[in-house]
Amino acid sequence: MVIRTMNRIFARHGRIFFTLITIVIIVTFVGFLSPGFGSILTPFSDGNVVGVAFGKNISDNQVREQARQNLLAYSLLYGAGLNNSQLTEFAAQNAFPAICRLTAAARRSITVSDKEVFNFIAKQPLFQNPDTGKFDLSRYRLYVEDTLNPNGFSEVEFDESIRSFLIQQKLDEEIVSSVLVTEGELKQFFFQFNEMFSVRVAHFNAKDYLDKVSLQDQEVKSYFELNNEHYLIPAKMRALLFPFNYDTPEIVEQAKTAITDDAVRNYYEKHKNEFKEFKPGQEPKLIPFEQAEKQARANLLKQRCRDIVYRKVQIIAQDAYDAVAEIPEDKLSTFKKVMAKKNLNSFETSWFNENDKVIDDIELPEMINQLAAVDPNAPLSNAVSGSKAAYLGYLIARKPTRPANFEEVSLKVIKALKKEKALTLARDNAREFIAKLNRQSSTDRIAAINSIKSPKFTPIDPFIRANPPYGDQGRQIAALVETASEGEVKLETTTDGAMVVFVENRELPPEQDFAKNKEQLAAAYRQQKTGAARVAFTVWLNSKCKKMGD
Repeated sequence: MVIRTMNRIFARHGRIFFTLITIVIIVTFVGFLSPGFGSILTPFSDGNVVGVAFGKNISDNQVREQARQNLLAYSLLYGAGLNNSQLTEFAAQNAFPAICRLTAAARRSITVSDKEVFNFIAKQPLFQNPDTGKFDLSRYRLYVEDTLNPNGFSEVEFDESIRSFLIQQKLDEEIVSSVLVTEGELKQFFFQFNEMFSVRVAHFNAKDYLDKVSLQDQEVKSYFELNNEHYLIPAKMRALLFPFNYDTPEIVEQAKTAITDDAVRNYYEKHKNEFKEFKPGQEPKLIPFEQAEKQARANLLKQRCRDIVYRKVQIIAQDAYDAVAEIPEDKLSTFKKVMAKKNLNSFETSWFNENDKVIDDIELPEMINQLAAVDPNAPLSNAVSGSKAAYLGYLIARKPTRPANFEEVSLKVIKALKKEKALTLARDNAREFIAKLNRQSSTDRIAAINSIKSPKFTPIDPFIRANPPYGDQGRQIAALVETASEGEVKLETTTDGAMVVFVENRELPPEQDFAKNKEQLAAAYRQQKTGAARVAFTVWLNSKCKKMGD
């Protein structure tokens, strides 16, 4: 299983792809990702120092030149145009890291000849004759004349961009070639990842200890005083709301005029999920249009009514906003006069919290969000759609968030402190339980685990390290038992208490399994070690290169 898993990850990556992956890793470590290097096709104004590579200052002009080289190479390798904005940004971002890699390569005397550059270019599909499958000089000349030159690049720059890329590729190959896999470590890797664990798990949950917690009044008050920053009374608001119903006769008649048979059919095609019948144990079945046409027409009518009303409210909101924003004082009176001229109904709400979802039994979470963030110069909401109407709101009054008094939140404080103490009790009991088990012999320990009723030890499906148990705590369990002996009990604290794991059995895979899978395993393990070598090199490179300001 581990071999299949690792092969899926590594087997498809070719040499060039690994080089590009390495580039991305190094970008992450070196971190030369700040804005300002996007304009790589135009010169910088000066040669300011922007970083240091192996003790040598790197100027912004050097970064620009490297970014241009990156763009040429990436454009060829990815098959993207030189004016691709994402590729240009990537080339700019990776310019400084590329300089660091090239400096490291030069220190190792890594070079690329003109012949190697030509051979690489000649193998690129862009320059292949489709009939002969060989390098076609005319296709190359066309690329120079139609792509390079119009974008301000020369053949020399193109050659140097390929040389730069190949040097970095050789550097990566040198890192990879240093990776060795011995028979001993390969065996250790195989047995480590394929050892079978059989365990039982018990949970000491805080909720089971709540009834064992008793609290004193002074204790609760002291807890509140220590944690009062967590107990706030949210801001409260009152508003003037204007409802605009969707189903008034005038709106319905207006909506009907725009509904044609074609519009109904189009609605049905775009909203088929609305026209499915569901029966227990069966796949949902689409209702044919002929049977669903009446419902589709009704649904479309509702949608059109909502759209008409919403647009109407948007216009009213804009007119009201313009009128109120121009008045320095008494904005509410001005707003009411504007709305009165339109003969609109309204109602004044009771107080509601800024984190509520409902205003006076009407579900309007978006209206609450808007009123909480309105401009004080014009405290008016945008149009907001409700289930039966659209609304326009005006903030009348606001009480800011404030610290709570103990009396206002005493029940919350008691609940929080009780939960905290129950959590401590659960974990303490788990530790005492393990200490007691560890004082017993192996035989007595197993007998005690078998006999305990609460918390009960439950077996989970046997697993190997490469495939940990399913569930939220699966990886925790797998990591916990790695260093545990057979018959040992381990403890891990959890968010709701503690988890105790009993290692019932550890079984190594048969020796013949190693021999049978050795070749595949060696390839997978080499890939893993290669990745580790690349990361180690990147960390070292990062220690030698520094961007100014980091």
